[in-house]
Amino acid sequence: MHAAQHPDQHRNRSLTRALLGALAVAGLALLLYLPTADYAFLHFDDPVYVTENSIVPFGFTWYGFTQAFALGNDTYWHPLVWLSLMADAQFFGLDPAAYHLHNAVLHALSSGLLVLALALMTGRAWESVLAGVLFAVHPLNIESVAWVAERKSALSTLFWMLCLLAYAWHARRPSFRRMGWVALMLGLGLLAKPTLVVLPAALLLLDWWPLARFSAAPDPGRGEGAPAVVRFPLRRLLREKLPLFLMSGLATALVLASRQDVSLGREVSDPVSLGLRLANIPVSVVKYVYKFFLPQELTILYPFPAQIPVWQWAGALVLVAGVTALALALARRRPVWAVGWLWFLVCLAPMSGLVQVGLWPEMADRFLYLPMVGLCLILAMGMRVPSPRWGRLGNLLPAGLLAAYFAFFTWVQLPYWRDGQVLFTRASELVPQSNVIHNNLALALLRNGDVEGALAELEVSWRLKPRDLWLYLFRGKVLEGLGRWEEAGQEYRQALELRPDATDLAVKLALVQARSGRMAEAEAGLRAVLERKPGNRDALAALGRVLLGRGDWARAGEALAALHRKLPRDRNVRIWLAQARLGQGRLDETRILAQGVLDDDPQFAPGWRVAEALYRARGQELEAAQAGARAREVEAHYARAFAEIGRAAQAAGKLDSAVFHWLQAVEIAPWSDGYAQGLSAALRAAGRGVEAQPILEAVKKYGRNVEVGLQGP
Repeated sequence: MHAAQHPDQHRNRSLTRALLGALAVAGLALLLYLPTADYAFLHFDDPVYVTENSIVPFGFTWYGFTQAFALGNDTYWHPLVWLSLMADAQFFGLDPAAYHLHNAVLHALSSGLLVLALALMTGRAWESVLAGVLFAVHPLNIESVAWVAERKSALSTLFWMLCLLAYAWHARRPSFRRMGWVALMLGLGLLAKPTLVVLPAALLLLDWWPLARFSAAPDPGRGEGAPAVVRFPLRRLLREKLPLFLMSGLATALVLASRQDVSLGREVSDPVSLGLRLANIPVSVVKYVYKFFLPQELTILYPFPAQIPVWQWAGALVLVAGVTALALALARRRPVWAVGWLWFLVCLAPMSGLVQVGLWPEMADRFLYLPMVGLCLILAMGMRVPSPRWGRLGNLLPAGLLAAYFAFFTWVQLPYWRDGQVLFTRASELVPQSNVIHNNLALALLRNGDVEGALAELEVSWRLKPRDLWLYLFRGKVLEGLGRWEEAGQEYRQALELRPDATDLAVKLALVQARSGRMAEAEAGLRAVLERKPGNRDALAALGRVLLGRGDWARAGEALAALHRKLPRDRNVRIWLAQARLGQGRLDETRILAQGVLDDDPQFAPGWRVAEALYRARGQELEAAQAGARAREVEAHYARAFAEIGRAAQAAGKLDSAVFHWLQAVEIAPWSDGYAQGLSAALRAAGRGVEAQPILEAVKKYGRNVEVGLQGP
C-alpha cells in the first residue's frame, strides 16, 4: 500500500502543472501574434499616442516624464502608458515592430498570469489552463493587441492579472502586507487605464466563488490543490476593500479632471443622445455575447445606429435581466455560472457608453478584453459532457474545441490589421454606411499616395453626411496635399464653424493661409489662439514658422524659444529656433542648436541647411558648399521616390496623384529645377497651369523642407 499523499504534495503538484500550463499559454499567445512585428503604425490614434506625439518619440526626458503625469493631455490620464511608449522609443526609436511586439508580450504575460491566478484560487490546473487559452486566442482581443494605441488595454490588463495573483495569495492567509500588494497592483493598473475602477467589485465576486470567503458562500468545489481559506461576513470583506474603492474613486476624479469632453448629455465629437445610449446598453450586451461565440465580421468601428426600435432594446433588456436572474438563482448550485456572468457585466460597465469620451462607438471589440474572462470561466469550468465515461476529458473537451475554433478565426482576421488601408477597406465593406470609416479610408489612401481613391471615398462620405466636422478636416488634408491651399482653408473654416474652440483646426487654417501668402491673417489667427490657450505647443510652433516666413526673426525667436523650453529635444523646434537666431545674427547659438540636431540625426536635411547658412554668414564658403551638398544628397534621397511615382502616375493619366507626388518632391527639394518642371507639367496636364507659379513661389518661401521626418508638435 502507498501512504496517503499530504495535501501540500497535492498542492505542489497542481501548482507545477499550472506553472507549466501558464508558460505554454503565454507561448501560444506570443506565437499567434508574432506576425504583428511586420505591421505598420495605423493613422487612427497611433499618431496621437506615438508618431506625432510631442513627448513619446524622444524617449525618456524630464519634460516627457512631467507631461506624462500632467492633466489635460490629448487623452485621458494614464501616465504609465506614456512611460511604456517612451521606453519603446528610447530603445527602438519609431520602429513599429518593437511597439507591436511589446503589446504581444503584454498579452502573453496576461494570459499566463490568468492561468496561475485561477489555479491558485481553484486548484483546478487543467481547467485554469483552458480558461487562459480561451482568453489568449480569442479574436475579439485582436484589437487590444494588434493596435499600438491600445497599449493602455494590454498594460492595464497585465496589472489586473497581477492583482488577481496577489489576491489569491492574500486569501490564503489575509494580512495588511499582502493586501498592500493587491492595492499596489490596482494602483499601477489605474495608472494605465481607468477602467480598472471595477476591480474591487470583481474581487468580491471571487470571494463568493472560487475562494468561498463569504460566510454564506457555497462549497466551492475546488480541486485538490486549492488552499483552505478563512470565511468572513460581508461587512468584513467590504471593509477590507474600502481602500481599493477609494483608489477607484480617485482615479475616476482624475479622469474627469483630465478630459474636457466627458459627456452625459452634451455634445462630443459625434454626439449621441442619452436616450439612445441607454437603449444601446442591453442591445450591445446581447451583441457582445453573440460576437463572443460567432466572432466573424469584426471591424474597428461599429457606429451608433440612428435609432434602436423599442422591441429591440426592450427584448434585449428582458433577455439580459432573465439571464442575470437565472445566474443568481443558480449561484449556490452553479457558482461559476453566476460569477462568470456577473464578472462579464461588471467589467463591461465602464464601457457601456453611458458616459462618453470623444468618438464613442455602439460597441467595440477592445471593450470586451477584460469582460470576456467571465465568459471564459463559464466555458472552461462550467461546461462539461454529462457522462461519467468521459472523466476529465468530458470537462475539457467542449471548451478545448471552442479554443481551436477561436484560434482559427484569430489567424484569419489578424492580417486585416497590417496597415490602415487594409483595415479601413475591410471596415468599409462591413459597415458601408459609416462616414467616419470612409473618411479614415480616404486618409489612409492619401498617406499611400492614392489621391484619386481618397477623393472618391470623401465623395461617398459627403453623400452619407454632408455637413460633418471630420469630412471637412479630411478634405482639407487632401486639398493641402494637392497644393490647393485656398480651398483647404475653406474646408478648415467650415470645420471651425462647427467647432469654434478647436485649436488644431485654427492652427491648420493659419498654416494654409501662410502657404498661400496671407501671412498677416495667419499670424492674427494664431495670436488669437494663444490668447485663449497661452503656451499651446501647436500654436507656438505654427506662429514661429509663420514669423520665420515673414522674416520677423526676433518675434519668431521669442515664440520658438518658449516652445524649445517645453520641447528641448524636438529637432524641428531646435532647427526653427536656429533659423531665427541666425536671422538675428546670434551665430554661436545657431551653431550649438544646429550641431546638436546633426549629432542626433546626421540624415536630417534641415540641419545641414542651417549649417550651410551659418557657414556662409561666417564667410566659410568651402564649409558652406560641403554642408549644402550634404543637404541636397539627403533631400534628393527623399524627393527622388516621390518624383518617380509622380512621373508614373502622370503617364497613367492619374493626374491628381501626379500633382500630389510632384508637390512632395518639390517641397522636400525646392532647389531642383527638374522637380519644379515636373510639378508644372503635372499641373498643366490637370488643367491647373495657372497655379504652377504661385505654388512654386509659396514652396520656396514656406516649404516643407524644414519638416522632413517631422516628429514634433
